[in-house]
Amino acid sequence: MQSLHLEECRHLEQLSPLPGLPGLSALTLASCRSLRDLSSLRHVQLTALTIDRCFARDLTPLSGHPTLQELYLGYDVWVVMGLQLPEHLPALRRLRISSAIQDLSPLAAFTSLQELEVFAVSVYDISPLSCLTNLQELDLHQLQEDQLPLDALGPLAVLSSLRCLGLQGCDASIAQHCPWHCFPQLTRVDLHGSCVSDLAPLHAVSGLASLDLTEARELVSLAPLSRLAGLSELVLTGCRKVHDLRPVLHIMQAGGLRKP
Repeated sequence: MQSLHLEECRHLEQLSPLPGLPGLSALTLASCRSLRDLSSLRHVQLTALTIDRCFARDLTPLSGHPTLQELYLGYDVWVVMGLQLPEHLPALRRLRISSAIQDLSPLAAFTSLQELEVFAVSVYDISPLSCLTNLQELDLHQLQEDQLPLDALGPLAVLSSLRCLGLQGCDASIAQHCPWHCFPQLTRVDLHGSCVSDLAPLHAVSGLASLDLTEARELVSLAPLSRLAGLSELVLTGCRKVHDLRPVLHIMQAGGLRKP
């Protein structure tokens, strides 16, 4: 058995039988509300672990796990406030936390990360992510301007390996003040739901190939995009004030434009 999915196991309290499954590499725990103890997992050679809608908040028994490469965490809002992350996961490449966490500092220890997705609606400081110099894909959802300074994304400028940056649902002012000039190497930018109105800063992202502007309801002009010769995919769904598509004619002709 390589993969195991346990869902709605209401009386499951511990996972001691799992080390007896030597081929197990992927485990999903969903809505196992009685489960608290994850200590047995340190003896399972997992490469992928999903914990969704469970009450097990102490993940420190996973610290030092030698093979775990992918970790997906989805908690109810009141549960995630007590979340204790592992101190070190040397093989971790992909991490997704689909709950609004407040403190990003524990993530600084995961220096092997290549892909990170976080719902950061309650975050006050982005700077711990500057330690993740191997990041290639970063998605930050719902950053709020009343919790962060306008230059909050400045510390990310050191992430020279970054190729994809998503600021989905973030306040427009946060996205507007992103240090785009520090990211000429980006190939994909996702601003879905961020309501940006000025695309001028994006002209510095010279390698941009894919841009999602879904629900940019105040956006009027696409003129800055005419300077991005490599841009081949553009999403304008919900951009109601955009009427002049001449600056992106080359994308339209190549079939890379989506605008209902």
